[in-house]
Amino acid sequence: MPGVRHAPGTVQEIRRDVNRLRREANMTELGPLGWFRSDDIGEYLSKIAGLNVEEFACTAETAQEDLRAIQQSIAQRPFEFVYSTAGQHFRAVVPSENGYELFDSLNAGPERAPAESVNEMAAQVVTATSQARLERFGIVRQGEATYTTRAR
Repeated sequence: MPGVRHAPGTVQEIRRDVNRLRREANMTELGPLGWFRSDDIGEYLSKIAGLNVEEFACTAETAQEDLRAIQQSIAQRPFEFVYSTAGQHFRAVVPSENGYELFDSLNAGPERAPAESVNEMAAQVVTATSQARLERFGIVRQGEATYTTRAR
């Protein structure tokens, strides 16, 4: 991917970098089987990979406003990929030469995805959000390496 400062080779490499970022922030490190949090992913993508990350913290009360804000952001500027997190579940949709690829932490590997999968994933995130479960939707772009969380 053009503009990426660092592309990891293994999950262990990502974990090592995330733990370094956690130490710098005086946070508890992840163990060998610990799950990444959404902010671990956003911080890694911005500070290590050098990408621009805009993440939306979706709530049940603001679901429709969140969806409109996500769709507006996607329409305004091109993106490298989008992702969603809910608890320990991570999904990403990445444009490829042949359309889109879906990366899902519950699947064995990437799967082809239809063009409308980006909007479908955004809609799923905001409708699945509940009082007990906070979902996040991230948009990753080239540009200034920053991590911004948008909450309503």
